[in-house]
Amino acid sequence: MKLLFIFIFIPFLSFSRSKEITKDTIKAQYVGGSSEMNKFIVQNFKLPKEWNKSNVVGSISVRFTVSKEGIIQNLNILKSPDLGLDTEILRVFELMPKWVPAKFENEVVNSKVNLTFYLHFGR
Repeated sequence: MKLLFIFIFIPFLSFSRSKEITKDTIKAQYVGGSSEMNKFIVQNFKLPKEWNKSNVVGSISVRFTVSKEGIIQNLNILKSPDLGLDTEILRVFELMPKWVPAKFENEVVNSKVNLTFYLHFGR
């Protein structure tokens, strides 16, 4: 069964006090970038058994915080075609290595990340 992930990566920064995002802002990122994150997810994602004989097309949107230490926290599924996929994507994100945290004015900061990816499972 062929598995295809297409990512739209929409990071944004959220701070406890009001700060203006400037050109000096560095967004949180997966080590190695989006292509490495894609590889990690494809290698670790296991299609729920009830979906094995189906052609599935859909999108999953997640939101999470990347802590100053690079740890994914407060992971929420915002949109998903199925509860079984929710459980699996949460499992995969819990396996992820630490991210490179965001920086604002040369200071490492917690940041929120929105990530949407499109799934196409088929033969």
